[in-house]
Amino acid sequence: MFFNQAADLPYSYNCDTFHLMARDPATLFAYWEVSTRKQAMTARHYRIDWDAMPKAVRLYRISGGRGADANDRLRLTEYTDVRVEHASSWYFRDLKPGSVYVADFGMFNPFGQFIPLLRSNPASTPAMALQEAGADETDNGGASLQIVFDKAAGAKTPESTSPYETFSTYTLYSTSRTKAKDQTDTYFSKEGAST
Repeated sequence: MFFNQAADLPYSYNCDTFHLMARDPATLFAYWEVSTRKQAMTARHYRIDWDAMPKAVRLYRISGGRGADANDRLRLTEYTDVRVEHASSWYFRDLKPGSVYVADFGMFNPFGQFIPLLRSNPASTPAMALQEAGADETDNGGASLQIVFDKAAGAKTPESTSPYETFSTYTLYSTSRTKAKDQTDTYFSKEGAST
């Protein structure tokens, strides 16, 4: 059967998702969605309307590896914050070619501390075949990068700066996420048994 009319896609799927992908050696594209459940939980916790919260994406450059583990906070060496407010996607330009990045979508609490709500997948910018002679490898297009010290040095990470010790948006699991994890575990256990 052939249909002349395209199916209407929903504007939102109401699920927590954050994807980061390379566009070219110096540009990454990100898109995200925060579920209404997480929005309501965060707004209720901070007693601020979701639309009034200052939202940002914190983009980290990972050093010393391929970024196999995006949660390895000891390798997150630099970051920059980009205010995104009501946007649901963003292009990060003038990045270092041949680098691995990971991003957090979050908001700033009333104390000005960044509270991460979603974490992206790690994404690599492809290496450039020919670089200009004398180009500064640390140049990031004028974006302000800040050093993130590792936990072993006793520095605070973005997650440890919250004044609310028991509040963590990473611990909220929906039933669909649990099912997806069970399916993933089943897949890997079958794959491991067959090799």
